[in-house]
Amino acid sequence: MKPFKQFISEAVTEGALMEEIIVASWNNKKPPKSSKIDSNAGKKIVSFLKKQGVSGKEAYKLPEGIDVTKTWSNFWYPNKVPAKTKTPKTDIVIGNYTISLKTGPAQLMSGGKNESKATFYAAALKTPSVQTDKLAEQIYNKLNQISELSSTKSGTVEQSLKSGRDLVLKKANKINHEVKEMLRDLFNKNEDFKYNFIYEAMSGDTKFGSTTAKASWILSTDFNGENNKLIKTNNKSFIKKISEVTIIECRFKSKSEKLAGEKTGKYNYWSVVGLVTKKLQEEFEMYDKIFLTENIIIGIYEKLKKFIKNLFEKVLELLKGGIERIIDFFDLDPDVNFNNQINFSEL
Repeated sequence: MKPFKQFISEAVTEGALMEEIIVASWNNKKPPKSSKIDSNAGKKIVSFLKKQGVSGKEAYKLPEGIDVTKTWSNFWYPNKVPAKTKTPKTDIVIGNYTISLKTGPAQLMSGGKNESKATFYAAALKTPSVQTDKLAEQIYNKLNQISELSSTKSGTVEQSLKSGRDLVLKKANKINHEVKEMLRDLFNKNEDFKYNFIYEAMSGDTKFGSTTAKASWILSTDFNGENNKLIKTNNKSFIKKISEVTIIECRFKSKSEKLAGEKTGKYNYWSVVGLVTKKLQEEFEMYDKIFLTENIIIGIYEKLKKFIKNLFEKVLELLKGGIERIIDFFDLDPDVNFNNQINFSEL
């Protein structure tokens, strides 16, 4: 028995050949030969398509390297969109029909992890329930925990500084973890997001806009040219069936690279935490070599609370800019896992 990966690889290769067979058959030309595809498969599929109302003088395939929309390009900023990800979602164009062909086991989408991340952002933009200010307010409330500082009521400057800084960093790490879990729950429990993710993966609606590279139809068939289905890519019941077998799960991983705001100019969570600890150090250093009384420490922390409150109010306005801003602020990487190999003929 062949390994599953080999079976899928062969199916992809034969699927590309099937595209050529259908195009040739529609154009009344001799189709290429295949040892695995039925010699009459092209004719059967063409007959099926015409019965479904598909019409057009000529069928053709689109070239690789189709230009993507500005919105899609922004998902890759500051890098350029890789050429290998510019493959159109449409496999065959016939008249006004832009068709994505799925022959037996086939990929929901190609392009790898980065393509999945861009698809994640495209789906998030179309899901109002993950773009509300409510999420920003919830995160802001968590950030305010950092302003609820406490420390020893007496001791040396060094002791108080270390105690306060440790507390800030401990809370900051805890909040960072909680935000990741909030985002994970937000997306994994959101059926509208899953719908938009699958729709974008199949159609390329955001990626290609209104061009012919956007697939408006899915043609599902087998290598005998039978068990044919022609379905709109935005068909809700069809997308629901796909959703049930893909099982989309979003996780949010912290990037390994920690960027310092002062050096890079990037405004992010850890640079903001750095500003808090820096302010903490500055306040205590004013009393260097002095034994701190309870009144002095309370005065220091009142100043810090005011400073942090003003700082986080600016952060709140930033977070209200949308889910991309939130993910970017916390230096997170959306990691979308799903079953990318679907047997469309069984749906």
